[in-house]
Amino acid sequence: MKTLLKLTTSIFGENGASSQLTEAFVARWLAAHPGACVIVRDLAADPVPHLTGGRVRRIQRQARRAQPGAAEPPSKRRTL
Repeated sequence: MKTLLKLTTSIFGENGASSQLTEAFVARWLAAHPGACVIVRDLAADPVPHLTGGRVRRIQRQARRAQPGAAEPPSKRRTL
């Protein structure tokens, strides 16, 4: 199944020119790809949080817990 990721960033919402342009594109794309999926992320309404050193370290710790050994630096791996 084909998937389209639509990132919306207009502060004008649906009334913005870029929003109207992308809606037209999505409509034509869906017509050309029956059964396809569109994932929408509105970055104006729900912005991506600022990336800090602390946040990166938390993400790295979570990744190491999820996959032991996969995200560890080479010096901490038991085998290479």
